[in-house]
Amino acid sequence: MVTNQHQSNKVTRLKISRNVFTEITNKTAGKYAPRKDEYYIRDKKLAGFWIRVAPKGRKVYGCYGKLFGVGKEARVTIGTTELYSANQARKLATKHLQDIKAGIDPKSVAKTEAQKTSSTIESLMEMYLETKIQQHKPAYQHDFKYRLRQNFSALLRKDVRELTTEDLIKWWNTKQGTKDPKGSKIVVLRYLSPLLNLAKALDLIEKNVAHSFKKIIGDHQEPPPRKRHIKKSEMEDWILSFLAQAVPHSQYKLKDGFWQTKAVGNYPALWNSNPVIGETQRDYLLFLLLTGKRKDEAAEITWQDLDWDKDSPTITIQPATVKASKQDIIPMSLVVGAMLNFRKNRPDRHKKWVFENHFGSGPITDCRTSLEKICHYTSKYNSIDLPETINLHDLRRTHATMAEETGIDRKDIKRSLSHSIGDVTDRYITRSLKKMRQKREEIEKEILQENLWYILVNWYECDEDLMNNWEPDQQDLRLKIGYLEKLYLPREEQDKYRLE
Repeated sequence: MVTNQHQSNKVTRLKISRNVFTEITNKTAGKYAPRKDEYYIRDKKLAGFWIRVAPKGRKVYGCYGKLFGVGKEARVTIGTTELYSANQARKLATKHLQDIKAGIDPKSVAKTEAQKTSSTIESLMEMYLETKIQQHKPAYQHDFKYRLRQNFSALLRKDVRELTTEDLIKWWNTKQGTKDPKGSKIVVLRYLSPLLNLAKALDLIEKNVAHSFKKIIGDHQEPPPRKRHIKKSEMEDWILSFLAQAVPHSQYKLKDGFWQTKAVGNYPALWNSNPVIGETQRDYLLFLLLTGKRKDEAAEITWQDLDWDKDSPTITIQPATVKASKQDIIPMSLVVGAMLNFRKNRPDRHKKWVFENHFGSGPITDCRTSLEKICHYTSKYNSIDLPETINLHDLRRTHATMAEETGIDRKDIKRSLSHSIGDVTDRYITRSLKKMRQKREEIEKEILQENLWYILVNWYECDEDLMNNWEPDQQDLRLKIGYLEKLYLPREEQDKYRLE
């Protein structure tokens, strides 16, 4: 009987262990070559200490253990064998394993510390603005953050220690948007430099790469300051567009497109039957145009900042808001005084802010839509279409330009734009404010022309006699009543207040 034995041709491969156990010394890493798969060289003396060998040859020291000896596993990578000797790595591993045994996860601790001493551009920006809080106004801080987040977003979260001139070159040459204004990038560089100087002070970097980059791009100057404003030849159309779209006082009703008054009978109404600019935006825009104040200075005026002195009512803008960090006292001119008096007497006025936002949660912030409507408007009575929409700061430039048109010298214009009394005597303050009020009223007349009286009556509820352009002679009619009160009394009723 013959028995056929089946002989298998299959070869059984032995499974190669992913762990090698030996005593780790400075020579150990050099003895072991990389394999097809990653493996570990584990130390016989210090349990949990190892070298991880990657298929491509990279060798890294590390350790692992269980929290409290029985809990969740915690693993820590120490560093490559090229950076650390075995003795250095062993000391670090011993410290980490002691922490793990005590229930401390070294990775969590390292992450927390990294967050505390974060070195990204964004974190340095926050640190810089916090340390400079006394020197920089809110508007500057807002612009600083806005510029970097808008025009430097690609590098904002990059570690400053890894930022190179090559990064800046790539950022500079990358197109942002359709217009890609280089001027914005130049401003970003101006803001980036102090952040990198801060990083140098913190010993995070050795040199400011923004300085090196500026040498590479050459002599790129910041764009010249804007000179945009409402020209004198455009002013009448701009004001008429403003009047047409702004809300008049509620007592004035249109009848067949006419405004009915006792003083002048039926008068063609300048405003639309459906105005699109509300009271607060209307008053805020007019206030900026007639005072030349910065938008934040005007927006943050509170009722406590108004002094209703009978002969010299004033507005005080607090140092925290003024760019020069000095108190700014503004005398109320005719239109500005009537406006503020009107807003003060509104039944729904805000408890704190003179110019509140739409939600009543704080001061007014945005009027761009209203300005767009005023600068580009067409009706059967008038039209205007400016090449560029005037912004809030352009109203300040317009005020300064119209002040020059009235013949006011540059020194007085400068005081009008940022009037600071300082610590001079009360006698000087009184005379100075009266002089400035006269100059402000000259500017008001230059800007508004005959529409000044129309605004006083239609917007701020002053007496209708003003529509006849009546203006008291200050030399012959020395009224006992207050400076602003005369705007609300009919002419015939003022005789009884005349001084004998």
